Amino acid sequence: MKEDPFYSVFSARLGPVSGLVLTVERRGKILALRYFFPPRENFRKWIKREYPGARERTTGLLGAVEKAIREYFRGGHRKQFDFPLDFSDYTDFQKRILGETRKIPYGRIISYRWLAEKAGAPRAFRAAGRALGANRHLLLVPCHRVIRTSGNPGGFSAPGGPAVKIWLLKLEKAQGFAAGPGLGAGNMGGGMVFPARTS
Repeated sequence: MKEDPFYSVFSARLGPVSGLVLTVERRGKILALRYFFPPRENFRKWIKREYPGARERTTGLLGAVEKAIREYFRGGHRKQFDFPLDFSDYTDFQKRILGETRKIPYGRIISYRWLAEKAGAPRAFRAAGRALGANRHLLLVPCHRVIRTSGNPGGFSAPGGPAVKIWLLKLEKAQGFAAGPGLGAGNMGGGMVFPARTS
């Protein structure tokens, strides 16, 4: 029988709107980090549905995650997250995709196609996108750093969709594609142009 998790929630601004960051921990690993727009009932419904036995409590790990996320939102104050993550709710393919996604450095972007290649499934770029859509570890697994080869941002499962994805890339001052042959320049919209990486 699995141990019931703990969770904590705090307010933060993601783009132009303030919302709530929910972090869920079980046995010293992060099960989920999700973002919700008001009202608070949105996150309450989700936690009750996904983890009905979860209890609200600030543990040392949850407190450390909150501190790190607040530093990240200040722009440039936090560029890496090394917290232990619980991937037990994912399929094997999702684990491979999310594991590769976690390696994308701050301020860099790659394509869905290149991500699929890195995960050993070069023709499964659409499935890679669906795997990112199942990501429960917002920011800790930086799926916002994966875009289409054309430069279009593609989808984003967090509230606010692609607009929030673009906002996060602006926050990181993303400089270009994190390698991969054949990836050209792309205009993300909103005046954001990401040239191909040359080094």
